[in-house]
Amino acid sequence: MSNSPRVDEISPPELKSLLERGEVRLLDVRQPEEFDLVRLPGALLVPLDELPERLDEIREFFSDPKLKRVVYCRVGGRSALAIAWLNECGVGGLYNLAGGIRLYAEVVEPTLPTY
Repeated sequence: MSNSPRVDEISPPELKSLLERGEVRLLDVRQPEEFDLVRLPGALLVPLDELPERLDEIREFFSDPKLKRVVYCRVGGRSALAIAWLNECGVGGLYNLAGGIRLYAEVVEPTLPTY
């Protein structure tokens, strides 16, 4: 059982569809070296430990109400923590990528590198 907070999730196939339609904003909360290995198109990198100092930037990034707001990490734990914290700060309507970028690569984009 995980210690991650309960958050709304989006499946990898759902995210792929949103990406294809340009209807999503992605926040990546991994570390820069992970982001350099593999990332999803258009993602904003804000490592988990930088969330407090970059809160205004994140609010602006997620300001378009027409776009789905998705947060991801490698497998979903850090992104769940980020969503819980952002919700406490008044940034709502966030979805966690189920299984993180690792499951996305496995299910949707097998050509993406995994680690």
